[in-house]
Amino acid sequence: MLSKPVKTRFWKKPRKTLADVLKREAKEFCLQTALHGYRFIVLPKKVLLERQFIFYPLVTWSAVCVASLITAFVLLFIAWFNFQANPTVLITDSTHYAIWNYPFPAVTICDYNVISKKKALALAETLSTTRPKYAFQSFCFGIRKAEGRTPQEMAWDLRLLFQLVKYTDPDVPQENYTWIRNIVEENGLSIGDLLDELSPSCEELLTNCRWKGEPKRCEHLFERVLTTEGFCCSFNYYALRNHTFNRMIASKVPTKPRRVSACGHQTALEVTALINPSDYFAAHLPSFGHRILVHNPYQFPDWSWQEILSEINTLLLVSVSPTLTYSSADIRSLPIRSRGCLFTDEMNLDNFNGYNFHNCMMRCRMNLTISLCGCRPYYSGNGTRHFEQCA
Repeated sequence: MLSKPVKTRFWKKPRKTLADVLKREAKEFCLQTALHGYRFIVLPKKVLLERQFIFYPLVTWSAVCVASLITAFVLLFIAWFNFQANPTVLITDSTHYAIWNYPFPAVTICDYNVISKKKALALAETLSTTRPKYAFQSFCFGIRKAEGRTPQEMAWDLRLLFQLVKYTDPDVPQENYTWIRNIVEENGLSIGDLLDELSPSCEELLTNCRWKGEPKRCEHLFERVLTTEGFCCSFNYYALRNHTFNRMIASKVPTKPRRVSACGHQTALEVTALINPSDYFAAHLPSFGHRILVHNPYQFPDWSWQEILSEINTLLLVSVSPTLTYSSADIRSLPIRSRGCLFTDEMNLDNFNGYNFHNCMMRCRMNLTISLCGCRPYYSGNGTRHFEQCA
């Protein structure tokens, strides 16, 4: 018996295209996502609300979802542009910050009197003799005789040095300034040297110094510094590069600003400032007293700081409430134009110990004076020594 072969037809599974795969995944995403509205795009039945539309649910909910995506992208771009315009933000790290973490501020004391009457008369007497030797700081210069002037007249002309500190009298004859300039040039001096010799010294200005409740010699705490207000006495001052701390014992001067571990004047700085009304000759104010500047130890003391005025026979207590603002390390990755600030090691300022905004503005004012007048201010630092001092 012969058997008849049976033909069998095998069903071949259709091959899925990329479009089919994407369609299936998109449908699965719409059904499973928590985003509102997407599941209504792929639901097989209409809900009651959808029957009021003339379009199919696919068109209706697709339009709603696309509009939502566009709105989200617009808000995202607005937030991005705002971040680009203001990439940094200030936040309060802590309101409980140990006082030891703050450097003690620099204290600069300036006498109202810029020119000592006693010293001006003494120099005038010296100028009235024939080529004596007169000591300026640690050097001796031969002072040439000033003919035809009495010591009192010469002392009054020396008083004009105050105009370099505070220009108040535009009616002074030019020849009066010329006489001072000739004395300076013929004897190899500078205006700064002359002003240093005629200004009251820190030994004459300060006494009874105490630091953290312990008596200290004032010359071990304060040093004589040149400011826009003339020569002053400064404590805890580190703004200048290659600081030498003139007339101070190097071993007693810390390499960084001093700090305190407790509050109160008993644990800080105490000093008695002396006033000699009979020695007043050229003063900032028609009064007797001192100008006190409390500032950052690394910033130059000048007229832009808020000053405290002291009077004669007055006990003055100065309270300081510090606030420390610092930048995190990742700020360096932002462009300087975006962050709008510089770190202390990102710019070199002549004669200043590190960059800060205050010293940068000071440097700009010095450079402006040099460009307009061709000379440097008397209080400028060593970085501008190749320019002549203004006189």
